[in-house]
Amino acid sequence: MANVNLKNKNRVSLSQTVPTTPATPATSKPTSTKVSHVGGKQWERFLAYAKEYKDDENKEKGVQVWLDKDLKNKLDRLKASGIELPVKHLLSAALRVFLEDNEKYVNEQLSK
Repeated sequence: MANVNLKNKNRVSLSQTVPTTPATPATSKPTSTKVSHVGGKQWERFLAYAKEYKDDENKEKGVQVWLDKDLKNKLDRLKASGIELPVKHLLSAALRVFLEDNEKYVNEQLSK
């Protein structure tokens, strides 16, 4: 396993907000959440899942997690660039795409 330095000084709570200036809304919207493991399809799945999380009327409140500042900043910048979805939904969507794309390895690890 890789050695990663995860000192708390580099993390922020997702409940903390970073001021951003919204840009013009994105013009293309994903139309399907169909799983596809081909390059650029990850981006479409990411956006589609984030929109699903935002539109879910039966959503649970969720839990608080700590995230590295640079990752939070990147998600805030994506939001400010015109992706008008909450950061928490962008993070959930990114994690979902990663776990789906690595399902084999996830299952192997969970079976230990």
